Amino acid sequence: EERLWIIRSRAKILIALGACAATGGINKLKNNFDLQDVKECVYGKDADMPHLSTDMVKAVGEVVNVDYKIYGCPVDRKEFTYVIRCLLLGKKPEIPEYPVCVECKAKGNPCLWDYGQVCLGPIIRAGCGARCPSSGFRCFGCRGYIDNPNAEAAKEVMEKHGLTVEYLKSKMVLFGSKQEHTL
Repeated sequence: EERLWIIRSRAKILIALGACAATGGINKLKNNFDLQDVKECVYGKDADMPHLSTDMVKAVGEVVNVDYKIYGCPVDRKEFTYVIRCLLLGKKPEIPEYPVCVECKAKGNPCLWDYGQVCLGPIIRAGCGARCPSSGFRCFGCRGYIDNPNAEAAKEVMEKHGLTVEYLKSKMVLFGSKQEHTL
């Protein structure tokens, strides 16, 4: 955390780049477990060696003020270029604040829910071009939750397929571990 404070004090603009920096990413999964158990699982008999210390994972914005976030795992190169170009030109980049479903529909993709896949598209921030659903894979949530999800619409989709909010939340563990969400 100290290094982040130093970087923040020197940076005019600080950008959290990628899922790990923007939301804590997959690394944040370990926060769901006892840290000693995690170390023992990974390092076995060497778990107590001092150079293998570990802490709870935090997104950069949980430690210092972040000016912009470029979401995704991996980040979308077009979005990365767009954000950097805007900042170099003194403009404020617009980061999508609508769900992946919007991009899926714009591409003419069939809804993966209709094929029995639990896709997180209704509650995850767009900007990836619906990369995973366009390839036949469900959205795993690497771009993080949209700030104001249409919870009622998401609930309707789940009810249509006989699922509950609790079930959907159980599917949010990969990239959504310990993130705040309002479903």
